[in-house]
Amino acid sequence: MEASSWIFDLDIVIKIVLSLILGGIIGLEREYHGRPAGLRTNILVCLGSTILIIASRSLPVAVEELGFEGNFVIDPARLAAGIITGIGFLGAGVILKTTDFIRGVTTAACVWFCAALGIIIGMGFYILAVASAGLALFVLIFLDRLGSVIYPVAYRKIKILTRLEHPLELTEKCKSILKKHKVLIQDIDYSQDNKNQELELTFYIRTHHREVGAGLTHVFGQLPEVLRTSIR
Repeated sequence: MEASSWIFDLDIVIKIVLSLILGGIIGLEREYHGRPAGLRTNILVCLGSTILIIASRSLPVAVEELGFEGNFVIDPARLAAGIITGIGFLGAGVILKTTDFIRGVTTAACVWFCAALGIIIGMGFYILAVASAGLALFVLIFLDRLGSVIYPVAYRKIKILTRLEHPLELTEKCKSILKKHKVLIQDIDYSQDNKNQELELTFYIRTHHREVGAGLTHVFGQLPEVLRTSIR
């Protein structure tokens, strides 16, 4: 076998092994955190992107050796764009959305990142691939710890059930309590039940405080006019 063939085969092996390692490292971090797209998913996405780029760059040569006559062109850039677009459907599958909670966005981003990682490995940008994987691990591992230091703005919904007797007085009293706890009221909704003579107040609030939910539930529960309260 010619030396150039050995070099070509070795280059393919390096790309495949590198995609397995780097995709596995990202997947291992996701697996450790119990995410739905873990080790195997990220490896397969990275490896699949790599072999598609390898095939797109090698296929014209293979077709020419088979004696095919005519223009035969495969654009790796268009194939890469198709991979990145298509992987979005897989990423959307790992995002879980409930009424007030969204989970899996970072995992979906990791799947997309592994696809991009496989593409640049297939194109032969090894240093860029290794550096990018290192930065991704830094973001996933170390920046995650900032969550214990920086608490983001939380949007909550407080529901208070009371009698129809003195709704305005209770509303003002609740506003005063929220102001005291440094909570910003964004909107207030009223829902009246004439059959049971009950009124439900819904406060939409914004706050930076971690324990505001437990604290406010206790405070509102102590009010004699309040029948029931809940915070979500």
